Amino acid sequence: MPEFQVLATPEDVARAAADQIVAALDGGARTLVLAGGNTPKRCYELLAGAEVKWGRVTVLFGDERCVPPGHPESNYRMARESLLGRVAPATVHRIAGELGPDEAAAAYDRIVGA
Repeated sequence: MPEFQVLATPEDVARAAADQIVAALDGGARTLVLAGGNTPKRCYELLAGAEVKWGRVTVLFGDERCVPPGHPESNYRMARESLLGRVAPATVHRIAGELGPDEAAAAYDRIVGA
């Protein structure tokens, strides 16, 4: 049965999520799938300061907006500014949202399906 935590503040949620991600990566996980939007940003900032062997981690994205990677609403941009630009993961596979939904999805399917 899944365990649930009730946390008091958004900061508590970000810290708990970052702690669980660090534990998973320390435990041998090699793939990290990032979420978009503003909610995970603080978690990513905390991860950027964590002791993680980033050189063995492959980063994927769970979603992206149909915008170029430098656009203010790009999930990739948020992740790059809060995490990826501050650590050195082995590989980062971003979703090419600028291609439009169908082409971007097909291209990403080829990447993650490989």
